[in-house]
Amino acid sequence: MRIEIIEIIEIIEIVEIVEIVGIVGIVGIVGIVGIVGIVEIVGIVGIVGRSRRLPQHPTLVPHSTANSAASTVSAVAS
Repeated sequence: MRIEIIEIIEIIEIVEIVEIVGIVGIVGIVGIVGIVGIVEIVGIVGIVGRSRRLPQHPTLVPHSTANSAASTVSAVAS
């Protein structure tokens, strides 16, 4: 039983990490839009957003898809 409990705890920790990734994904979208300069510093996605300030709609698709996938995983897990 103790081993099973430890495995459940590890799964919960992974879910928490996924939720953090989801938040970073939202920050990344804000970085691409370029509304807040400080937000762009947060995360690799934000740095990519800084290098692509031009309003290129195709660049928004992968980040929003990744964010929705991460939030979906966290919602399903919770």
